Amino acid sequence: MNNATLTRKRHSETIEVSVDVDISDLVENGWHHEDDCPKEKASPVERDEEMRAAIVSLHQQAHGGESSDPVLCRREPCRSLTMAQLRGAR
Repeated sequence: MNNATLTRKRHSETIEVSVDVDISDLVENGWHHEDDCPKEKASPVERDEEMRAAIVSLHQQAHGGESSDPVLCRREPCRSLTMAQLRGAR
């Protein structure tokens, strides 16, 4: 039997990369300058409704066979949500 040990040498390397970005590709994917950002933001009620829908959807995807109310769920990922988030999902 051979009791030789393997010695690994550490190696690091720095490289430089150039990338050409077509601005139209960024715009098509929703990127924009902050000056072009819409002045109207979603109202708190709209954001709350979107959050509720997202939480309910997450709960149904994770465990669709259980109660439709994520507040009653004690399994992950529902269990990790705060009560304030879960109350908003009702």
